[in-house]
Amino acid sequence: MPFYGLTGGICTGKSTASKILSELGAHIIDADEIARELLSKDSPLLKIVAKTFGEGILNPDGSLNREELGRMVFSDKILLNKLNLLTHPLIIKKIREKKAELERTHPNDIIILDAPLLYETELDKTVEKVIVISSTREEQMRRLIQLRGMKKEDAENRINSQMPIDDKVKRADYVIDNSGTIDDLRRQVEDLFKEITSL
Repeated sequence: MPFYGLTGGICTGKSTASKILSELGAHIIDADEIARELLSKDSPLLKIVAKTFGEGILNPDGSLNREELGRMVFSDKILLNKLNLLTHPLIIKKIREKKAELERTHPNDIIILDAPLLYETELDKTVEKVIVISSTREEQMRRLIQLRGMKKEDAENRINSQMPIDDKVKRADYVIDNSGTIDDLRRQVEDLFKEITSL
């Protein structure tokens, strides 16, 4: 079963590309979705994270306040590493479980691991090929500020917390430039899917 990695930078369009690939027939393992499940309200992991970073990262109902946790860790690399040490082993374990299940139930289909930190967590070593969705830093900033309502400083911290997109592009097997329109992105993703399904 073909196993591809899909990554990019924040607001480069990776999630949109992932959605298009799913519509085309690929099976998506979403690392962010797994993280959300593991950090759901009353989960054992959320209790550990709250104990580590303080009750201030929780909403009044006990669920995770993602914006508050993000503000803390994306402006402090030591705190970000601490969070990653707590969460990444469990996320990787769940990814392996989902992959094994898909290999059993859909042995001939394409599986795509959608992971923003694919290279940073060395998950690129578990996939056959890597697809990177890129865009300019200026476009990332525009999307974070205009579409997500982030302050400029917070947007810069989020971008700077990740591996530079140029470094990811250099290591990629396939690159899709998403500095244009959604139609441009869709066309490129469809062309790529045709290519990888024909291999």
